[in-house]
Amino acid sequence: MGVYVSANVAGGLVGRVISGPISETYSWQTVFGVIAVCSSVIAFLVLKLLPPSRHQSKRSEQSFLLHFRNPALVGAFLIGFSQFFAFIGFFTYIPFYASGAPFHLSITQISLLYATYSFGIFSAPFAGFLSDIIGRRSTMALGHLIGGVGILITLYSSVPALIVGSSLLTLGNFASQSATTAFVTDIAEESRGAATSLYLFFFYVGGSLGAWIPGILWKVFGWHGLVSLTVGTIVLALLSNLILASRNRGKFHFQNDFGT
Repeated sequence: MGVYVSANVAGGLVGRVISGPISETYSWQTVFGVIAVCSSVIAFLVLKLLPPSRHQSKRSEQSFLLHFRNPALVGAFLIGFSQFFAFIGFFTYIPFYASGAPFHLSITQISLLYATYSFGIFSAPFAGFLSDIIGRRSTMALGHLIGGVGILITLYSSVPALIVGSSLLTLGNFASQSATTAFVTDIAEESRGAATSLYLFFFYVGGSLGAWIPGILWKVFGWHGLVSLTVGTIVLALLSNLILASRNRGKFHFQNDFGT
């Protein structure tokens, strides 16, 4: 799972970094065209190279609903929602922040900020290894804290602060995502595919809302308002970890994890 998350990060890294120079040299329409062509090629390769999926027995809606009876899984869903809300909210609006005073960065320079995604390529598989030692929830909590500190660092108005803060947020976010995905698989004693699907649903809903709602605070309160909201959602992720994720009703138990 850590390798899968790393590949996901690598795709985001390449897409973000190359978009700036292409847009500045040609146009934003050209960027969309390049992305469309690349996506079509990848879709073709997936269709041709991946083996056929295994046919599984059909599951009713009950297979999804039963997971909401487990507080630990509900906590994991909230963690995915909150963590990705903060991550997408931060990286969606940092170009507006970096293009204004006192930075005045160009489009290409701003796109290079997304090179900090590279930290996620390494943190995701390492988090999987670390969670086997100290526990899933401990690794998740470490990711929350690192990400939150990263966002707060960007309150210091300097380019190095933006780079360090972005790097820490990326490292923490994808470490948390990798550990949380493994946590969901561990504690879902049945219909694990449904549990993982629900986690990803809440994860991407959080990302979708994170691309929109922080913009309201950005418009009214500026970067400080956006930082307050995104750090607040990471605090929500941490509270979900401490309060809900510890209340597993299943049989899974990890002796090295805190509070379990």
